[in-house]
Amino acid sequence: MARAVRHDQRQPQEPSVIFKPTILALSILLLTTAGCTRIKDVKGYVADNELTQEIKPGVDNKQSVAKTLGNPSVQSDFNGNTWYYVSEKTSQLAFLWPKPTKHDVIKVDFDDKGNVSAIGRLGIDQVVRVNPAGGATPTRGRQFGFWEQLLGSIGRFGASPEAQGAKKTRAADPGFCGPIHQLFGWQRRTRLI
Repeated sequence: MARAVRHDQRQPQEPSVIFKPTILALSILLLTTAGCTRIKDVKGYVADNELTQEIKPGVDNKQSVAKTLGNPSVQSDFNGNTWYYVSEKTSQLAFLWPKPTKHDVIKVDFDDKGNVSAIGRLGIDQVVRVNPAGGATPTRGRQFGFWEQLLGSIGRFGASPEAQGAKKTRAADPGFCGPIHQLFGWQRRTRLI
């Protein structure tokens, strides 16, 4: 005897039909958040503590320091008697700006004879962040607007006096860059035909 099914009763759905959109949504979420992992980076000189401890003031000179530590990241500008080995570790989240987590500077001072006089270390606590002032640097002269720059030089370009008297030369055609040449004060050059 067959059992009659009422039309108002719902049939239970299969579990696979319910879980497919959920699994798809979770996999998309995991793939998009995978790009948000932290990126760690080391820039500059990778210091080896054993090598830096081998350098002794009064014993080593520039050549021995260069053999031990390699070329410096930066030398002092004035006399070259101070060498800096700079390294920085940064951490960055996705597309944000990297933030320094560790900043290490090994400073090696030399005397006038080229011998090591002092060795020092500087850390992240001595780093100063400088924010440049906004705005523009004032300059002398007249400021040209967009249309003055674009159209202001029409008809001003011709043969230079040197090119008018010289044989087989003509003024360089300014072409499209004529206003740009005038704006930056570049001089026109003559070329042989």
